[in-house]
Amino acid sequence: MKSSIFSIFIFCLLLNALFAESAILKLSNGNSINVTNFHYKSAKVSASYFDGKLNIPWQKVESLFLPEDHIIYLADGSHVLGKSHKTKSKSFIDLKISTGEIIAFQKEDIFEIKALSQYKNDIKAEVALANRRVWSGHLDLGYLLQTGNTEDSKFNFLLKTTRDSKHDTFHINLSSIQGETASKETANRAKLSTRFDFKTKNSNFFFLLSSLEYDKIKLIDLRTVLGLGMGK
Repeated sequence: MKSSIFSIFIFCLLLNALFAESAILKLSNGNSINVTNFHYKSAKVSASYFDGKLNIPWQKVESLFLPEDHIIYLADGSHVLGKSHKTKSKSFIDLKISTGEIIAFQKEDIFEIKALSQYKNDIKAEVALANRRVWSGHLDLGYLLQTGNTEDSKFNFLLKTTRDSKHDTFHINLSSIQGETASKETANRAKLSTRFDFKTKNSNFFFLLSSLEYDKIKLIDLRTVLGLGMGK
């Protein structure tokens, strides 16, 4: 008996916690419904009802109560942050803002309603998308063999990669060539080059470049290049 009472008590607490954060929609047919994840835009209401999703036409909503912080975007382009406050007015929604003032809104004044938590998640997603770094590139491999009075062979290797983001671009290039004519080495060189471009808001950019180069035929054991500059 005690365990049954305890189970009912826990169930009631869970229901209370659920509905304490629920938006309350009063519909034109007289019914009221508690929903979570409430969002209104483009004459449609989207929300969660237990494990399901609801899509309710805006014209069927007679009034609205939001116990959690929401942002109301108005038709004139402004927006207000606050939560519902119970009053005796007959407005569509009464919002209590951070200053303690209670503002009444009519249905036709509202363009969009979004939960503050959803707004923060949207901002995080936008920042993540803007800072996303995308790699691209291509690899070329080639071997040439020519026979006749003499035999020529050449092997080419080329790798070009670029990592691009909103704030910078990074390039890495690697190339190598080896060749022989009549069993005599005619080419043996390799080069690694990098370039980092840092973008600014006014379409200018600063760059830093470097390279390492080896060429056996030209007797270059190691050539190092460093450079920096700016462009537009």
